[in-house]
Amino acid sequence: MQWLFKGLGALALVAVVAMGGARLAVADPDSPDANTCNATSELSYPTATNFTQVGDLVHVVINLGAGGIQGGTTLHIARVRFNLDCQNTSLGLNCADDGNVISYQGALTDTCGGVTFVTTHTAGDLLPNQVVFNYSSGSLDIPANTPNYCQLEFDVKVESNSNDGTPSVIEEVSGFDAATGDGVCNTAPPLGAGNTNSGSIRLCPICDDGNQCNGTETCDPNADPTGNPCVPGNNPVICDDQSVCTDDSCDTTVPAPGDPCVFVDNSSRCNDNDVCTTDSCDPVTGCHNTPGAQGSCDDNNVCTTDACDPILGCTHTPGAQGSCDDNNVCTTDGCDPILGCTHTPGAQGSCDDNDVCTTDACDPILGCTHTPGAQGSCDDNDVCTTDACDPIQGCTHTPGAQGSCDDNDVCTTDSCDPIDGCVNSPGALDCDDHSKCTTDVCDPVDGCVNTSITCNDDNSCTTDTCDPDTGCVYTPNGDPSCTLPCRITGGGIVYEDTGSGEPDPITDPNLLAEIQRATFGGQVGAPFGLVGCHDDFDSIQGEWTHIRHKHRGSFHAADYNSLVCGCDDGNGGPGVLDGNLCNPGDRETGPEPRRAPANIACWTGVGNYNPTNGRRTLRVAFRVEVEDRGEPGAGRNAGNLEDVYRIRIWIPSHTGQNQEDENVLANQACCTNAIPDIRPPDISDGGNLIHGNIQIHPPTGNPTNP
Repeated sequence: MQWLFKGLGALALVAVVAMGGARLAVADPDSPDANTCNATSELSYPTATNFTQVGDLVHVVINLGAGGIQGGTTLHIARVRFNLDCQNTSLGLNCADDGNVISYQGALTDTCGGVTFVTTHTAGDLLPNQVVFNYSSGSLDIPANTPNYCQLEFDVKVESNSNDGTPSVIEEVSGFDAATGDGVCNTAPPLGAGNTNSGSIRLCPICDDGNQCNGTETCDPNADPTGNPCVPGNNPVICDDQSVCTDDSCDTTVPAPGDPCVFVDNSSRCNDNDVCTTDSCDPVTGCHNTPGAQGSCDDNNVCTTDACDPILGCTHTPGAQGSCDDNNVCTTDGCDPILGCTHTPGAQGSCDDNDVCTTDACDPILGCTHTPGAQGSCDDNDVCTTDACDPIQGCTHTPGAQGSCDDNDVCTTDSCDPIDGCVNSPGALDCDDHSKCTTDVCDPVDGCVNTSITCNDDNSCTTDTCDPDTGCVYTPNGDPSCTLPCRITGGGIVYEDTGSGEPDPITDPNLLAEIQRATFGGQVGAPFGLVGCHDDFDSIQGEWTHIRHKHRGSFHAADYNSLVCGCDDGNGGPGVLDGNLCNPGDRETGPEPRRAPANIACWTGVGNYNPTNGRRTLRVAFRVEVEDRGEPGAGRNAGNLEDVYRIRIWIPSHTGQNQEDENVLANQACCTNAIPDIRPPDISDGGNLIHGNIQIHPPTGNPTNP
């Protein structure tokens, strides 16, 4: 193949192309009438920043067009080539691979119309280095002299720095290969066109000034491409060991990743030059000068004053007890090293006047004295008596000092206490009526008053009552707005391998569970189920079948108008609701081991019934109530509680004036009524399961938006 070169802003390669197995004539490049075929393309990165970092996505745009075409009118483009990364010494269309530097990331689009470019590369591919874009149908034909005909766009990702002589610049090449017929003009003979364009992605350099103390330097991707993109750090190292006993600083000479912080002890500043104190530094509170460095300085002599002199240390100065003169003519004064000052009586001799009502003593100034009160104050510490002293008998104590202690309060017991005097003690009447539903008080005039308390938990979902033995009781009232959504399946049991060696029993609604007189199975509340009682039959979906034994009837639910889910304790009382889980951790009461928001459920609707067997054609209303007591629902492994199932069916009457409608009956049986507001059913089956299982699940998807 002969190559012809023509420069039109971008390199255009022209060649004769073999078509249909025949080789066409080659145009003479020296002839003024020689045919030419010029292709144009441009490689650009319109959204890239001035500096790109490893890990960034870069959007690539290849502009496709045609230059002048001598002897023809259009350039046919069959494929476009793009090299992910090239060594800077080889920038041809088939350039040398620079390594795992750029990966293809997809997001391939084009504006060429009539064709859709595809490639065998997938997002994340690093190889082959050359990405080839082509199309399987249509034809891309660009009119001559249309340099900006359409664009081919996609994303690439920078995986690492370049491995060639320019590590901060990644070179890429795109274009057409004339040798493989990538571009061909409709000249006679057809001429092939080749084109090569190169582009480059500038990377951020490593920004590090070698100083940890002034923070970490970063690269500004939008910096002037002719300048330095490195930005000084704005997060300087703060050296603080949280101790006031050190001087903290940052050493700029320590290279990363070493610790540049330096902590120098400064506790020597805590010396107060006092021999009586122990000097120290606390990391939080700082200097401490604690007395006691010389010990207690106690010489065990109470007659001296013991102290510590900042320079001399311990000192013991006589006179700690003073002169020991008590200015008492009745005593002899002295100082004992252990006892201290002593004052020994008897300096005036005996002062006894033989009077039991006087106290014979020696007055420090006057000498002997005889003071009334030898019996003390005669106070027997009983405020209820009048105390006196008889010269011969001594102290006397006469009752009645407080007078009457009656406070005219029927709720108190009145008495006189030796210390407190009149005492009016509450409790004269026992006002406890032994009911936790009343507040018991005693009125000073009326006596016992028992006032009823008010039980209100401010919860519209409970009925508030009071039990005399236990107090306030808050019982769920069944309001449909308070019930949790759920989904129910009933049927036989199959075992699923969990990989733990213990097969996990699950409920298969395609198999039937069994009670004493019937079998049943199905699923309610999926793919959606809106909790409550509804005027329409469009808010709940499901499939449910009930077959009575011995051909005594067959039923299939068609439409549903109510669904209510609840949580009980297995004895008719409320269960434990933990967030959206019923009785968490309770495998006996249910629903666990499968965690769910409820363990009891009820649903109603209309369906088709046959009183024997065969096709079900009779329209009826129904109500189903179930209890999920854990897994499995029946058999020797069911624990103390088995699952419970009950169905009631109403067959509309059409006799005389009694023309019943199944939809009206279904509304009367609605599950928001704990007891259906309806006549007795025509069919009532139910009991504990003997085979199979009933399972209550969390709702599917969006249970409130069918």
